[in-house]
Amino acid sequence: EELISNVFLADAVCRRVNINEEGQTKSDIHRYISSKLAALNLSPPPAEVNTLVTQAAGLFIWCSTLFKYLERSDNPTYDLNRFISGADARGPLEQLYTLYDSVVTSAAEGTSKDLQQAILGIVFASASNRPLSTRAISVLLTSQAAYERGSEDAVRRVTQKFHAVLYESAASTTSSTGGAIRAYHPSFYDYIQMKL
Repeated sequence: EELISNVFLADAVCRRVNINEEGQTKSDIHRYISSKLAALNLSPPPAEVNTLVTQAAGLFIWCSTLFKYLERSDNPTYDLNRFISGADARGPLEQLYTLYDSVVTSAAEGTSKDLQQAILGIVFASASNRPLSTRAISVLLTSQAAYERGSEDAVRRVTQKFHAVLYESAASTTSSTGGAIRAYHPSFYDYIQMKL
């Protein structure tokens, strides 16, 4: 690690930055949020953008999750205003978990709660070893009597509803079962564990 640092610091253009410094992170998050809002044709007043920056509390995963959620929202203006009006003085982890609560609640619409919980449980349980593919999850579910009518398409539909927090990685060229279902950030696994 020190050798790598020395190589980069020898170049006059590079400098050491502590990514945990509030000012630098806040500025980067503000730029990121402003850019994503513009891409979605949303233009809240500067005070509301600052509220979002404060809610992010230095966590880029909060911003990333918010915009993945808003990109597929039926009404991004309404959902954005809901997050802005729900801002409070809680800590960064609580803000992130509140965002995860919204994602899970939104994904639950029109989905069997049992199926949703079973899929999230399997994704969580397999995460620390070898994440499972959509096909493998559907096979596990169909082995249970309650999910006999479950299919790979049903599992894919449910996991796609969690698009803000889960993704299907690219399948390897040697696999016919598709890619593994993974969380964008380990904090989602922590959130699931907390909810179990």
